[in-house]
Amino acid sequence: MEQPPTHEFLLASMRPGSGYAVHTFGIKIGVPAAVLKPVLLEMLAAGKLSTFKRGKNTCFMLAGTEHLRRYLSKPSEPVIDPARIALPRTGSPLTGELTGYRAEIEQRVALAMMVRPR
Repeated sequence: MEQPPTHEFLLASMRPGSGYAVHTFGIKIGVPAAVLKPVLLEMLAAGKLSTFKRGKNTCFMLAGTEHLRRYLSKPSEPVIDPARIALPRTGSPLTGELTGYRAEIEQRVALAMMVRPR
């Protein structure tokens, strides 16, 4: 059976504000999850670690660094190149005969003349 890692080694392997699931943390430090989990639970009981849920996994993080998690896990805004944005069609096809514009223009002129100060 493999020797369990020390508390100091685990604390040194963790970054403040980052959460670690048991199985991924075990892979990172080269310790099986079955050996690692009891040590992490001891550290949790001693107040050296705190936990949170990420999906179905319980993740462990350094105690007192929970406020950093918000800043570390915030997704960055995607950078969008304005030259690649497809704009909606703004013009209309000018084929065929244009009708009805004269009456609309005359209505606008009459409205403008009516509200104009004298």
